[in-house]
Amino acid sequence: MDKETVNYILEHFSNLLTEKEALALKHCNYLHTVDHKPTPEKRKNLLEMGVLTEDPETLKLLNIGYENFRSKSAHRIVDENKDIQFFNNCPKCGKRARTPRAKICPHCFHNWHNQ
Repeated sequence: MDKETVNYILEHFSNLLTEKEALALKHCNYLHTVDHKPTPEKRKNLLEMGVLTEDPETLKLLNIGYENFRSKSAHRIVDENKDIQFFNNCPKCGKRARTPRAKICPHCFHNWHNQ
């Protein structure tokens, strides 16, 4: 699964992440967007708010690396939810729309609102 597809699934179907996957993703996203380690006081606050975690099982999910974790989570979501239509492809060019509910193609600009 390519990175664009992983991003699409995790952005639009994050409700299908397990509780531990969601927490691990939040933890990693915070650490990847901050240039420095939080102070002990800030870290304590972030732990209390649920942005960071110290749960060993959750952190173990990240042992395979951030991108591998994201890919594995996206694969699991698709594999365990065969009944969901994940991708919204343009009926004209076949490329993926920006969101699952979009009706205008960002590639060829075809509009299928009235179809």
